[in-house]
Parts: sequence; C-alpha cells; structure tokens
Amino acid sequence: MKQKIPVIILIAASLVLLALITPSFLHNKKHELSNNQLVASHIYGLIAGNIERPIGIVSGLSSDEFLIRTLEDEDNLNKKTIEEMISAYLLSVKKQFGYKISYVVSDKTKRFYTSSGIEKIVNPQNDPYDNWYPMFLDSEYDLQVNTERDQMSDYNWSLFINSRIKDSDGNTLGVCG
Repeated sequence: MKQKIPVIILIAASLVLLALITPSFLHNKKHELSNNQLVASHIYGLIAGNIERPIGIVSGLSSDEFLIRTLEDEDNLNKKTIEEMISAYLLSVKKQFGYKISYVVSDKTKRFYTSSGIEKIVNPQNDPYDNWYPMFLDSEYDLQVNTERDQMSDYNWSLFINSRIKDSDGNTLGVCG
C-alpha cells in the first residue's frame, strides 16, 4: 500500500497540473488561430486592392470607343497610322496609371501593339509564349488574370490582366491588357 501512495499522488498532481494548463493551452490556440485569420485577411486585402484597380482599368480599356473603332477600321487605315494611334494611346495609359506595359492585340492582324509600336505578330506556331492568346480566346472569358514569364521584360514573372475587346455585336476584335 505504501508503494501505491506515491503513484496516486503523482497521478493526482498530474491531473491537477493538466487541469491548470489545458485552459491556457486552449486559449493560446484560439488566440493563435485568431491572429492567423487576421493576418490572412490583411494579406487578402492587400492582394485584392492591388488587383482590383488594374482589373477596372483594363475593363475600361476594353470598352473604350477609340480602341473599338480603331480595331474595326484596321483594314481601312495605313499600318503606320494605326500603329502610331494605338501606340500613343497605350503610352498615355502607361504614363497615367504607372504600369510597366500596356498592350493591345488585334484579332484581325495578330499585331501586338505596345506604347513602343508593334512589338511582334502573335503566332503560337512560331512562338510558344504566344499560346496565351488563342487559349484566352477559346476560354470564352471576357477577363482573365494570370501569371507567366514576360517576353518583353527579360522573362521575369509578371501578372497579366487580359480583357476581350468586342464590337457592338459581341464579336471579338482583340485583347487588351
């Protein structure tokens, strides 16, 4: 019986200690979970805030009457004239909003316009980086956000926001971003 008393005392002390520690442990876990949710919410807010503005701008560009009319009249305008018009427009967008690049791809000619002029002709058969264009058009989405390596920026990872440019009948004229 004398040998059982230290074991009983040890078990009782362990139970008392466990009873004292458990609420503190549960409180710390609850507090930690609350902090994690707060941090996650803050990060989400930062990301959403940094993406919502460019999405709004690109959506506005895709419905801009200047771009729509210019792409509709692309066959009737001199290549150099249309290049200068779209490049000047994209330069003003780039300067106004402080973006690294703004672009328009014509669906008729596959010309990839930037503020510097025609950068290239989009051709997925010759350049695998151009696969984004037919994939976007096939998706039926009007707006898409994705990340990939940017050819115009030494293949650095970049965030692209693409928006479909449509005429009044809903036909795709091109993509801007």
